[in-house]
Amino acid sequence: MIILCLAFVLIAAQQNTYYIPPVKSPPSGRIGSSIAFIPSKNALFIFGGSLQTTYYDELWSFQLEYNIWEEVLLSTDSSPSPRIYFGSFVSALSDRFYIFGGNSYQGLKNDFWEFDHINFKWTYLDTINPPSARHAFSFTSFVKDGNEIFVIFGGESKSRVENNLFILNMTTLEWHEMVNYGIEMPGISHNSMGYYKGCIYMTNG
Repeated sequence: MIILCLAFVLIAAQQNTYYIPPVKSPPSGRIGSSIAFIPSKNALFIFGGSLQTTYYDELWSFQLEYNIWEEVLLSTDSSPSPRIYFGSFVSALSDRFYIFGGNSYQGLKNDFWEFDHINFKWTYLDTINPPSARHAFSFTSFVKDGNEIFVIFGGESKSRVENNLFILNMTTLEWHEMVNYGIEMPGISHNSMGYYKGCIYMTNG
């Protein structure tokens, strides 16, 4: 009876499991990755993350029209190092995918990379006055007066949990630390951020 009951449970569990696509080809399970929708490709792109002690630098795409996963084969050898808990966004102006910072085998990062989905290549972008290396910060992006802005807050640096706000002007590639004239925020990590009608909203971490 015990064997029969166990078999029934396993069968029932399998009947309620669905894979997209049915050939079971998604990337391996992972945490700390980033997912982004690129409208011109009608596809989701996933980068990075980790499974236990393995960090990934793979880039995967999911074609929404056909429900197909594919690992993106790059046209050059240049690419970001494997990492977790980094910031990312897709440009509303160019559809290009960007990542910043995170944690890697080499430690915390503050590098900035651009993915060109037409030529399938990563490019390192040298920014001006970048924040200290960190991971697990909140982030968002928006367009104002024709300029795209990337925003990060907090996160964990080498010495502490941060409470500073930085914006990156994508036209000049220059970072600015914003002055807070209101209530001092505590150091926060692993939280979320969003932009709406001129204001940035955050959840606590």
